[in-house]
Amino acid sequence: MTDAKQPENPGDVEPGEDPQPVVPVTGADALYTAALSGMIRNLQRSLAPALRVRIPAIPASAFRMPPIRLPQVQIPAIAALQQDIYRQVAASLEPVLRAQREQIAKVMAGVATAVQRMYPENWHGVTGLEFERLESILLDEGIPLVGVPRRTTVQAVLDAPDAAARRAVVGRRWRSILTDCEAALGSFQRRELRGQIPFAEKAIRALRDGHPEAAQALAANLLDTVLRTHFTADFRTITNNRPNGSRLDLDDYTVRVACAIAPVWAAYRQFWTSNGDPVPRTFARHASAHAVSRAQYNRTNAVLGIMLVTSLLWLCEHETPE
Repeated sequence: MTDAKQPENPGDVEPGEDPQPVVPVTGADALYTAALSGMIRNLQRSLAPALRVRIPAIPASAFRMPPIRLPQVQIPAIAALQQDIYRQVAASLEPVLRAQREQIAKVMAGVATAVQRMYPENWHGVTGLEFERLESILLDEGIPLVGVPRRTTVQAVLDAPDAAARRAVVGRRWRSILTDCEAALGSFQRRELRGQIPFAEKAIRALRDGHPEAAQALAANLLDTVLRTHFTADFRTITNNRPNGSRLDLDDYTVRVACAIAPVWAAYRQFWTSNGDPVPRTFARHASAHAVSRAQYNRTNAVLGIMLVTSLLWLCEHETPE
């Protein structure tokens, strides 16, 4: 047995040699770690959702600078001088790493700008944009969120715990949602949309005047017209929502287009009363046209129909659907 202190990392020291001290570069390590770990966090929060990839959490320790091993000086006077040199080295490194951090920040700002262009403007500042959950809200529940409504309503929808609560958000905020749709429709400039915009505005007025049935009927038929006029190439694909059929594959589209057309698939769900299928209670184009009933016709469904038409026209205004 021996009382001699063993080196912390024996593999780093050759037999017969004195262990070299690990010299901390005060301040620089923290800057380096903050820069790189901050970059990963920004990727996780902004770019990853847009690209539908998951960037795993990486501990900050993974970004620490490697230890700097310098020869140990036994003479006290020289050792003090050496420590002073080390501090000067650390001081000289800190501005370099700070500049590196600023450069990374500029790069990430550019990434954030690119991501914002992927998302519609009414999503800017919204939290909780997780694609799996968002896809379910758009594709299965049929709640349109692209272009309209305003950011706070989008946030309220995403924060709601389940489908019934999300539908209730639309029902409670129907007046402000109609205001958002009016504002969007009034801003569109493309000539090819002029034939549909007045009818969307009439559906809004009908609902404001207390006629949800008329508003929903007009919105449902206008939806079909918008799709057949502006989405001819993809009409059959995005409306082919058959029982036990294939789910619409949103990976075939850009982010904006995918999120705008997803509620169309929900609205075109097929059902057959001859087979005993119940009339859908959520907004459905086929049910609006072929199964007029209290189950289908109501104010919330009228709002959803107007939202969907406005959202598709917003997409046509801002980019040509493919």
